[in-house]
Amino acid sequence: MSLRPPANKKLLIPAPYLRGEIRAKGNIEKLFSAVAFCIFVIMPGAFIAASYLGVDVETTFVAVWILVAMVAIYAEWQIKPKTGIFGFQVFALFLSLIGVPGLFFIPHTWRTLPEIIAYVGVTVLRLLIVFIIVPRCIMMSKVPPIHQILRWLVYGSLIVTLASVLFFLTKGVTVLTPRRVLFLNWLHPNLVALFGCLSVYVAVLAQDINKFVKWTSIGFGAYTILMTQGRSAIVVCLAALLVTYILSLIENPKKYSLRGFLGGIGIVMLIVAFGTAFRDIPAVQNIERRTFGTDDPTAGRLNFIEAALEAWRNSPVFGLGFRSGGIDNVYVTLLVQTGILGLIVYIVFFGAIMARAFRHFKYSEGHARLLGKALIVMGVAIFLRGFAERTSFLQLTDLQSNAFCIAAGVAYLTPIGHGRKPKQEKQVLRPAMSYKKPQQ
Repeated sequence: MSLRPPANKKLLIPAPYLRGEIRAKGNIEKLFSAVAFCIFVIMPGAFIAASYLGVDVETTFVAVWILVAMVAIYAEWQIKPKTGIFGFQVFALFLSLIGVPGLFFIPHTWRTLPEIIAYVGVTVLRLLIVFIIVPRCIMMSKVPPIHQILRWLVYGSLIVTLASVLFFLTKGVTVLTPRRVLFLNWLHPNLVALFGCLSVYVAVLAQDINKFVKWTSIGFGAYTILMTQGRSAIVVCLAALLVTYILSLIENPKKYSLRGFLGGIGIVMLIVAFGTAFRDIPAVQNIERRTFGTDDPTAGRLNFIEAALEAWRNSPVFGLGFRSGGIDNVYVTLLVQTGILGLIVYIVFFGAIMARAFRHFKYSEGHARLLGKALIVMGVAIFLRGFAERTSFLQLTDLQSNAFCIAAGVAYLTPIGHGRKPKQEKQVLRPAMSYKKPQQ
């Protein structure tokens, strides 16, 4: 439901903004590109540089989002979008508060209080940008929003992937390295592998990017997954590609059934021809050892889950608050930090986005259907990724999460059934009635 004040209450200051009555102007594509460049290029680049140079990550975190906010607010001021604000977008702002009640159930020192306030403040700012400001601005563009979102997501993930490959190469790490080398923060192999996964499946989803960029992204993404030996990234990537194919098959059975058949034959032939050589790659052998040649293929994650659940019992309803620790499972982390109540709110909100995406895919046409399709695929990837990582769509610095939230905001601003031609009633041709002259 759109939050539109009655027309007779003109004196309310935010009324024109909420009604979307302010005119749009300016070069929308360039302004959005400036915001997208900050989110999908500068942000990951700044964090990689901070990790490499040893700069404080928290300072980088605050500085980057302040920069993004300044550019986004300037873009909205220039564009002056006409699109209104919906209740879903307003409710999204309150997601930043699900971890606040738990803070009152555990002792905190005054030293940590400013960090918590800053974290909640930046979270509100981020949700305001990705759910309200950017979607409203991009809706004014002549270029379909989902094409711009996927294009920048491809560019951002490809740049991060290339930078990570170069960094690992300087450290002597390639697919021929038998052991798995661990780096911290944004250069951790699990995170780099998931960027490789993103480079692969988003390049497959995007429809209007250059062929060279598409195949470069897919190639370097696949190489990055193997180089970092990311098992969860392999699962997420295969699942995202499978869901993409299933949705494409539903959308156009004639076209994609043949492609699927030929693709399946091609994969079988590649396995037969190069299967043995592929398994001889040291990185692949190490993945097999870590998965099938050990008593604990989860690498100790189950022990961390047990310890986290033990801590959660101290405050099961509201949790222990944001920044109270976390493990490589976002659902257990949310349970510990926000309690049962916060986890339910997160799941319900995520489910609402996915339901909107399914409705767009089912009832809309053209780029609106692609919007639903992209949201479904990204949602599946985020859902599966959460079982092995501490990443959700609330993640402040994750490329996929930011793109997902922007696309979700656009999905709620786009009416269901967009692009579908109205059904025309069939005209029934009736035979002309003959007139007979009455007999006298």
